[in-house]
Amino acid sequence: MQDIYNIIMVSICIIGSAIVCLLLVQGATVTEGSSERISRDPSSTLKTLCPNLNRVTNVNSYRYNEHDRSCYTINSQGPCGKNMLFYSKDEVNGYCDCNKDSQRILIHHAATKQCYFIFQKGYCKQRQWLDVTREGKPICTTNPCFKTKRTTEFVLVKGNCTELGKSYPSCQSNEKIEFKAGSRLPKCTSSEPASDFGVFSIGVPASPCPVGSVNALGGLCQPPFDFD
Repeated sequence: MQDIYNIIMVSICIIGSAIVCLLLVQGATVTEGSSERISRDPSSTLKTLCPNLNRVTNVNSYRYNEHDRSCYTINSQGPCGKNMLFYSKDEVNGYCDCNKDSQRILIHHAATKQCYFIFQKGYCKQRQWLDVTREGKPICTTNPCFKTKRTTEFVLVKGNCTELGKSYPSCQSNEKIEFKAGSRLPKCTSSEPASDFGVFSIGVPASPCPVGSVNALGGLCQPPFDFD
């Protein structure tokens, strides 16, 4: 049966492209122009897409990036921009997104293919900083803490411009003003290791989707976060 299947596939290849032909004979289903690939053996598909992986033992730690047709280690920067990592989309494909381990909200900017921290200038005009609305939409607003010769970072805490990483009158002795995952605003945060914050979209099944990420801005999820 396999021989008959291969003969049929080779016949199809006469009018198809070389890469599609090779993947069909390998037993992979490829939708041309789509990033989705379903394979009986993901490792074989990855090696077909990226021949250099034939010399790699841990092939499953790599994913294919269709934009430059190369394979990269997942959770590495790979081909991604500043403050971004290369994540696994499925058993074969990967994609770039804002660093999901960041304690501070990162906002993706498609034009520069980078992610920028909230309450920094980012891609905004002079004397402005990045913020998000309650719906998670990025906006540029006036930076009330802007000073031309300031070398340290200041953020707004209860209406006052306060140096990030420093103590604040309402903080406990072991707390400093820092950002915490899942929250928009900096708060009094202890130096103890923060517990993991599960950032998931609303609905079933849930999928990782921090506010400001590629998926969130693309309307693929509704990430929950503390606005105030």
